[in-house]
Amino acid sequence: MKASWLLPAVVALAAAGAAILDLAGAAKAGARPVSDRIVHYVLGSCVGILPAVFHTHGRATPSPPMWRRVLISLLILGATAYVTTYPWLRYPEFGTMSAEGIQRREISLWSCASVAAIAVACTIIRHPRSSCVHDAMWCVMLIWLVTLLLACLSALRAYNLDAAQDFFLAALLTIEAVVLGWIVKLFCSRIKLLGLWKDRRSDMWITIMSVSFQANVWSIFLQRLLPDNVALAYCSIAIRLIFLVIWLTYTILVSKCIISGLLLLRREIFRVRGRAKQEARWARRVLRMELCACIAAGVTTFGTWGLVEYMKIVGVVHPAMYEDVHAGLVDATSILHRA
Repeated sequence: MKASWLLPAVVALAAAGAAILDLAGAAKAGARPVSDRIVHYVLGSCVGILPAVFHTHGRATPSPPMWRRVLISLLILGATAYVTTYPWLRYPEFGTMSAEGIQRREISLWSCASVAAIAVACTIIRHPRSSCVHDAMWCVMLIWLVTLLLACLSALRAYNLDAAQDFFLAALLTIEAVVLGWIVKLFCSRIKLLGLWKDRRSDMWITIMSVSFQANVWSIFLQRLLPDNVALAYCSIAIRLIFLVIWLTYTILVSKCIISGLLLLRREIFRVRGRAKQEARWARRVLRMELCACIAAGVTTFGTWGLVEYMKIVGVVHPAMYEDVHAGLVDATSILHRA
């Protein structure tokens, strides 16, 4: 970790400690004023930014020793097993549960198990010394953590622990924003290596995507704080719409660049022979996988926030229809979000 990150790291760790103490007090306090909810959102965001503080992007590191990889894999499996089976075991209990119980527990079970299997596979296999692989590993681990936090959020909602909900939601969405920035950076770096994008254009997209997603996150927080403010609801819808347009534009541009690279490699495969042909075929396989990953990330992210946008628009324009629309789309939104 760079020395320049020391102060943010200390601040974020202090925020984590303050959050634990604050949540313990809030659990006994009952109804909370808006100022307390803002504190929980800020503390959760500070904790969610910790991965960006401690991870140095672009650093090539070798795989850790086998015993450490096994230990990390066991921790992933243990945490996943406990969180996913909690809706059935309910140990320990955190108060009186609502009549609906923990909702979407089957979705949480399958999503957490699937991502945990990928995380364990990526952890246990020995990787070459590569900055790209190192960054991708951090992305996989944080995606696993986000799916786990989503499952925890469902349990907190069932126990009506509002303070913990606010904190976990802020931490979850901030971590998701960090992962989004890293994924954008990974795609941009790969396209730069192909010579299809300039450095300035890459940095511009990383900044635009990070800022737009963070604006989307904080518009959600503000709308939760002031749910009856119609002007704020319209503003939140507008911010989310801007984010969706930016994300769709980015996905299309990156996909076009990768497809153009694939077409170049296709012509190269027919032109060359021997070892050069083998290398071109290998590069084509890699680009095909990256194209699939780009399209999958684009579709799931756009689909998730697109459904959220539609439900929020219905809530503002036709409030009487909101409950029916929400009941019909909430499971689909949850599945897309975890995907």
